[in-house]
Amino acid sequence: MTFQTLYQSPFSGLIKKELFDKILENMDDRTTWYEIVLDTTEVTAIDGSKASARLLEWVSRVEKKGHHSRLDWFYADQTDRPQMIKLYNPLKCGCSGGEASVPWMIFTTVKPSEAELKQFEKPPKGIMDSIVYRIKTIRNFLP
Repeated sequence: MTFQTLYQSPFSGLIKKELFDKILENMDDRTTWYEIVLDTTEVTAIDGSKASARLLEWVSRVEKKGHHSRLDWFYADQTDRPQMIKLYNPLKCGCSGGEASVPWMIFTTVKPSEAELKQFEKPPKGIMDSIVYRIKTIRNFLP
């Protein structure tokens, strides 16, 4: 299965503590997980034995922002053997009528290709964004 196919598959919200805990228990600790921060399209490989702890670090980030629940922002493709977990940023959830909601970060067992990550890149808005965008572009050409 490709990253894109998995990304576009149906997801369920982890609105109950039991579902969230089930995800943590059922994350495959024998496979490499990939953490993708979509604002930067940065991909980090995580040893399977540390994946659930890393996911809990993201829970802590949401809770430190003062949001009411650690569950509302998490969605998984399946609870019994998850392959992808999406975390939405509570401050950019799309519920204010702005841009469509895009995950804040993704945990997945399927590594995305460079082409698949391109869909998440945002064009620069201001001078600082333009500078950062150019640095990222130059860095992609370096060995």
